[in-house]
Amino acid sequence: MLSYLKSLIRNRTLVGIVLFLALYIAARMIYYYFYTRHGSFGPAGIIDFLTHLEAKITYGFISIFGLTKKVDGVLVYYTSGMIMRVEPGCSGFGEMFKALIIFIFYPGPWKKKLWFLPSTVLFIFFAALIHLALLGLVLALDPPLYEFAHSWITRIIFYGMFFLMWIAWEERIRGKQNIAVE
Repeated sequence: MLSYLKSLIRNRTLVGIVLFLALYIAARMIYYYFYTRHGSFGPAGIIDFLTHLEAKITYGFISIFGLTKKVDGVLVYYTSGMIMRVEPGCSGFGEMFKALIIFIFYPGPWKKKLWFLPSTVLFIFFAALIHLALLGLVLALDPPLYEFAHSWITRIIFYGMFFLMWIAWEERIRGKQNIAVE
């Protein structure tokens, strides 16, 4: 039994997944603590800036298809009469925070983390834009499908992209170090 446990600990993939999940849960708890305790997390100016910027970019993208009327702050008005409000939770700030916590504490060389961490923030920003653009298209073209798309389709895509970042770090960027030895 002891040799089986030792072989599990030496299994880099299993240890990596467990560590990723533990860091994700810890980062989520920290974020949730500050969010519920203070009503927001991080400088409000950053979250507001991201939310307004993403609303404008979403409007710009959807307007290519002639489906939007205007953008007013965080509200995107569609020709169908629907209105999408880009909430602070849609900005990706929470996911950026969680990713930074995960990759700061996840094993790996700091030299690589110095470029990977900012790249992760940009990747999540673009993932949030894709999330909003898909939701905007759904709201403009098939409003009854919006709730399902928001709760399932785009959320799975968004967190799938998040997981792919970890796989890229684990398999391609971090190197062949053994987590159990580090």
